[in-house]
Amino acid sequence: MRPITVQFHDGTGSRFSKANRTITLSNTGDASHLFHEMLHAVQDTQLSVADWNNSAMNREIEAFFAHYLYARSQAWFQPGNFWHDFFRIRYAGQSIANLVHYVGNRGRILGHVTNERLHQTIRYNTPYAAGLEQQLRTISAAYRAMSFNDQRRGDQNFTNLQRISQNCP
Repeated sequence: MRPITVQFHDGTGSRFSKANRTITLSNTGDASHLFHEMLHAVQDTQLSVADWNNSAMNREIEAFFAHYLYARSQAWFQPGNFWHDFFRIRYAGQSIANLVHYVGNRGRILGHVTNERLHQTIRYNTPYAAGLEQQLRTISAAYRAMSFNDQRRGDQNFTNLQRISQNCP
């Protein structure tokens, strides 16, 4: 496994670069930013170049869902906190948080949910009008340009979360 470099910058936003295996974090970020970007680094070790290139939105959905699971367990996840308000107020964040009705804390599809229903929820239909994928596209131009691999079954969007949580209680 190749090493990962972590660097900080004065701007906003955080990101993982597959090309140079670097996580770039904003100086104003918090631990949840690092968690989100580290999940992208895990995805990088598991996906072929072709799958990486044609599933950017799928990867973001998994990373945001893991991010939400982590953030909601923290004491700082209170009204007024950026991430609390993102996941509770913005439609894109609410769509991510809504996944707890379909996917468990360890990335496994819940017993009453079918892969088809989860896929439909991700792709087309959430309680917040548009599908989760469409909601994330409202965040920025970068998200609007992301590819979505429509061939993945619903549960295949959470395999890295399953992997990193396999030994969790």
